[in-house]
Amino acid sequence: MLLRIEWLKASRRRALWVALAAFAAFTAVPAIERVRSAQGNPNAVHALPESWPDILQSATGLGPLFTGVLMILLFAPEFAWRTARQNVMDGLSRERFYAGKVLLLAGLVGLVTATTVLIGAGGTLLSPGGGGPSFIRPADFSYMGGLALGMLVFGSAGMMLSVHLRSSGSALAILLLYLFVEEALARLITGT
Repeated sequence: MLLRIEWLKASRRRALWVALAAFAAFTAVPAIERVRSAQGNPNAVHALPESWPDILQSATGLGPLFTGVLMILLFAPEFAWRTARQNVMDGLSRERFYAGKVLLLAGLVGLVTATTVLIGAGGTLLSPGGGGPSFIRPADFSYMGGLALGMLVFGSAGMMLSVHLRSSGSALAILLLYLFVEEALARLITGT
């Protein structure tokens, strides 16, 4: 029941579809470039399973960001629109309300991962050359798990910011500020 409620709320929000379309476009650009490179250079191979790291690499930076942003855009407005309060008044306990949001987060992670895999694997079908004997290796599953874990971390941060700030704008600003500071500190530490 919670999954159905969250799906109905999320699927009617334009923010979900716009963000997913933007993520798909940002994921498709590197896939198109890899296909062009493989078609133009006979030594370049873009086939599975060898290309999984390249396919998943395109989502490692944007996937967590989009998951956190989507979580904020789908969750924070419920406090301003008073739908969170109305759900509790209608008999949904707070625990179940937040459990529904955790299910929403899991669904977003699955959706972003599936988008990455479908676009990347679709690109390998368009490129010349054959791949190895298997479709996916155990190391590739580990890489997908790491990507999903990164998205869960940023999605959880988006969920936490939404609950505490109850404003999409403030939560987005703090999430983006955190990403900027984290990147600056990483560059400072590594010296690049």
